[in-house]
Order: sequence, then structure tokens, then C-alpha cells
Amino acid sequence: MQRFILLILLSIVCLSITANPLTANPIYPSIPLGVAGNPLASPRTETPLISNIIHQTWGGAWNDEDRYELSYNEHDLCTSITHFTWSFDINGWDAIWRNDYSYDESGNLLSYTIQVKQDGVWGIGSECELIYDYDRLVQIVATQYMNGEPIPSVYYDFLYSGVSGRMTLRVETFWPFSDTNPPMNKFVYEWDDQGRPILMQKYQKHLLDQEWEINVRSTYSYEAFDESTYADHIKAILLNYTSLNMELISGFKPFKLQYSSDSYTEDLGVNWSSMSQTEYTYNTLEQITDKKYYSTILGTHILMNQTCFEYYHGMQSSAIYYEPSEETHELMPLDRYLFEYIWPSSNEDGNAPALNGTLSASPNPFTQRTCISFDLAKAGMVQLDVYNLKGQKVKSIANAYFNTGKHEVYWDATDNNGKQAASGVYLLRLSSDKQSQTIKTVLLRN
Repeated sequence: MQRFILLILLSIVCLSITANPLTANPIYPSIPLGVAGNPLASPRTETPLISNIIHQTWGGAWNDEDRYELSYNEHDLCTSITHFTWSFDINGWDAIWRNDYSYDESGNLLSYTIQVKQDGVWGIGSECELIYDYDRLVQIVATQYMNGEPIPSVYYDFLYSGVSGRMTLRVETFWPFSDTNPPMNKFVYEWDDQGRPILMQKYQKHLLDQEWEINVRSTYSYEAFDESTYADHIKAILLNYTSLNMELISGFKPFKLQYSSDSYTEDLGVNWSSMSQTEYTYNTLEQITDKKYYSTILGTHILMNQTCFEYYHGMQSSAIYYEPSEETHELMPLDRYLFEYIWPSSNEDGNAPALNGTLSASPNPFTQRTCISFDLAKAGMVQLDVYNLKGQKVKSIANAYFNTGKHEVYWDATDNNGKQAASGVYLLRLSSDKQSQTIKTVLLRN
């Protein structure tokens, strides 16, 4: 069964031979690499950055197992991920390995290393060098270290069409298995007019073999509201090789898959039989809420695992992984990931803040209408929205230009459809000039 284990993905530079970058058991947009122009790039964003991820396991209650701490530079690029485990010897978190990332002056990711701590001493376990042809990544060279000596590990090669400029195939060569005739994978892509992959065909062989052997075929279907482009997909594919791919636990994709499926062939591609299928469900904000993985047995889809995603204030707060019980076949929780955030340093420049920290609501609690007040230090576009505690937008109160100074707007306790909102706690989020403030308000119905 596929297991929902972040440790495997983050502690090993070289992914497994069968890894599928498009559907690997779900990169969160808040872990940016590089700048515009580079396929690995993410521009600055007002979206909060992930600062910590807590991994818990279920044993009648949730128990802390691992913690992942992320650090960023002044350009909001991730510079390190440190993995901690809970130590009863020190009664606290103990670091066991760390990923360090380096960039050029343009913000392109150049290399990353995995450092491992043994007997309290840090040492390099492996490293990767990224090689570019102008802005296109053409090769990643992974090296392992044994007793301090470098050993070739895995080479990843990316080839592009001379006509469309799109990636046509990628090749993986696994040197640890043999220094003369290593096994290889080749993945050939087909893209639709929107720039989305609709088919990925995998082949296998050894270096000295003449012919490639056809292997697994993956196909992809997208939601009607998906607006992703080639840049989104190429970034997701390439980030899979940087150990920054947190789709495993966040479920985030810059594209909206409806389902993906893997098939195999026993007659050199004449006929194909289903191996597995993954289905995705989204909320009204187009955020993924549910991912189900089915294995195909005797023509029937059997649910093997399910991941449910929860949101708070529009940001993902947790992801819970389930598998069916062998006795009752009921879904049982196994792993949970909790997310903590910080604001990007790009929001902390020398410019005067647009918001003066005076967002308030009165009365609070309220029964029918509340007055929302805020003070702007700079004129500009303002967006004011109401969210419930599930992260779902209830009401858009304002999305307009406001002058400098104090302002008042009202929420009449209705949603965007004009229906009365239920009693409960709501979040008022005010955004302007890449800054935001949030407060709680309580609606009490009679």
C-alpha cells in the first residue's frame, strides 16, 4: 500500500524508480524556489510561508513523531529544511538531518545537500547539482557520500522540443545499482493545447540494452475550472527532484486534477489494463479537500487510502491520511500533518505599511449587523472578506479603491447568496498592498 510518509520523500534525494511527479502521494505554494524565468521559479507572494510541519501518528490519540522546520532568506527562498524527531532522552525535539539549498544571484537553485547527524556530528550524506541551459533545467546530478568519499548516485536528464520548447522526455539513470550497466527510466510526455500533460509513458532498460521496454502509462483528466499552464506543470515536475515537493502532505497542486490513472500492458502496448486510479475532490474555493487512491483488482477499484485536507482562514491547517482496517474495512486514521506559517519577509520592507493595525468590528458578538472599521496609511485597493472556520469564503464585503484614513463598512450577517449565515465564529480578513489583517467576530442568532 502507498504510505503517507513525509520522511521518505524529504530524506532521500533520489526518488524511487516508480515515482510519478504528477501524482506522487500529494508543492505547497508557500515554499518558493528561484525567480521568474526559471522553471523552478516562484515570484514573491503575500501568501504566508510554511515554517513548521508536525507529523503525528494515531494510536487512540494523536502523538508527535516528527517536525520539519523551514528557513528562508531575505528573498523568501527556502534555504533549509531540518528534520527533528521526538527524543525521550532529552525530552524534546532532536535534529537528525537537514537539507541546505544554494542559489545564484538571479535566484536560480544551484545545488542542495542533505546533511545527516551521527553521534552529534553533522556530515554530508548526499548532494545534488542542477545544470541549466539558459533558463531551462537540463540535468540534475546526485552524489552520495560513503565514508566521506563521493559516489555517483542518480542522473536526471530533461529534454525539450526544438519546436514547442516543451519538455518531451526525462531520463533517470541509477548508478548505485551498477557502475557499468545501471537501470534507467524514460518518461515521454504528451501535452494538450493548454499546456497540460495528458499522458506520460514510462519505459525501462539497462544502459547497455539497445531497446527500451514499454512500462506503465499514466493519464490525467482535469476539472473544468482548471486554468493551469505549461509553466505550472513543468515546475511541479522539476520540483519533485529538489526534496521540496510537499505535495505529499499538503495536497496542493497548481493544477486541478479530476483523476489520474496508471495502466500496464502485457502485449507491448496493444492493450492496457488499469492498475490504479486517484480521484480528487475540491471545495467551492477550488481547494483540494479529499484524495482517494484506488487499486484495480480483477477489474474492480478497491479503496486503498484516503487523504482529507482541512483549512483555517483559507490556509491549509492539516492533512489526515487513512487506510481501511483489515478487520472491519472501515477507514482508520494513521498519519496527520499540521502546518504552521510565517509571513514573507517581502512584507517587511522599508515602505510604510498600508494597514495601521486598527481592524475592528462592533458590536462583537453581534446578532444582525456589525460595523467593521479599519485605517489605511496609504490609499489603494482593499479587499475585505468573511470566512468560516473551515476556510470557506462566506461573504465578499469590499473589493474597491479606498483613500487614506479611517473607513467603516457593514456586514449584515448574510452570505454571498443573500442567505442568513448561521451562528458561529467568523474571520474578517482585510488585505491591501500585499498586507493583511484578520480578526474574529461572533454571530449570535436568537
